[in-house]
Amino acid sequence: MQIKLKKEMLYVPDCVREERALASRGQRFKAAVIDTLLFFLPTAIIVAAYPKKEDIPQFVHFCLGLYLFAVMIVQGIFLVDRGQTVGKKMLHIQIVKRKDG
Repeated sequence: MQIKLKKEMLYVPDCVREERALASRGQRFKAAVIDTLLFFLPTAIIVAAYPKKEDIPQFVHFCLGLYLFAVMIVQGIFLVDRGQTVGKKMLHIQIVKRKDG
């Protein structure tokens, strides 16, 4: 038996909403660095391990491509579902609209 859950939007009056501090530029920068490292660190390691491009096995190319594709999918899901990237989630910050927080 499958149960389908429905996402419903709840209206929360302004007087009930809690005030949250916006993330600092430093926090947002750190999150961007983490997100960037997720993409480029594996590539940098492979380039360091195989100085000649011709020496890189096809399997390594395939695994790197699969990894980068998976990171893009996870980042996209996090952004759409939670308003966060992996770096923002690690630093406990979230993308919010300026008007309603």
